[in-house]
Amino acid sequence: MALARAVLPLIGVTTPETVGYRPSESDIAAARLVLEPWRMLTSPCFYGVDRVPRDRPVMLVGNHTLMGLLHVPLMLLGLHDRT
Repeated sequence: MALARAVLPLIGVTTPETVGYRPSESDIAAARLVLEPWRMLTSPCFYGVDRVPRDRPVMLVGNHTLMGLLHVPLMLLGLHDRT
């Protein structure tokens, strides 16, 4: 269940158990383990992370639905690691 709680919100899936859920370090580690092969294949780069506000909510809007499903988990994990 910890793995599902960590990964499902990263891809935008919410359940009653995940609404308002803040992942623990073990959840983040589980998500990192699952996403590592995809990260190695795509080698994502992050630009402008220093401009993401840390003191208020942020809405991230994308334009490509299929790529969003594939890239959003890596983007959110990367933002977690860099902020």
